[in-house]
Amino acid sequence: MLAAIASAYAAETRGYTHEDPRFEIAVSVSEDAEALRARITPRAPWKLSVDFPIRFSVEGGPAARSPVPGRSDGATVDLPLSEVPSGRVAGRISVAVCQGDLCERADHDFELSTP
Repeated sequence: MLAAIASAYAAETRGYTHEDPRFEIAVSVSEDAEALRARITPRAPWKLSVDFPIRFSVEGGPAARSPVPGRSDGATVDLPLSEVPSGRVAGRISVAVCQGDLCERADHDFELSTP
């Protein structure tokens, strides 16, 4: 029983993922434990809008706005882990995804545990 609880906690602290028909979001602590990292990967035929910066924030902590690179097939945004509250963290990621000339804004809330 204790092993199952420990395993569930370890899986929970590894990160958070969300799959949308238009994109996938993954939030986790970076391998060097220096940052809370959000990775946004659009699903074909969708692309990230290069005109709308990605917004990544946590409650009680920092926020980042990052331009999407010229290649709109994915982007990564980091928040310094030293500024992110430890324990249970809630936050929001805002992106814009486009298919041809049609663009849609997507706001997604997430929750995970940090060290």
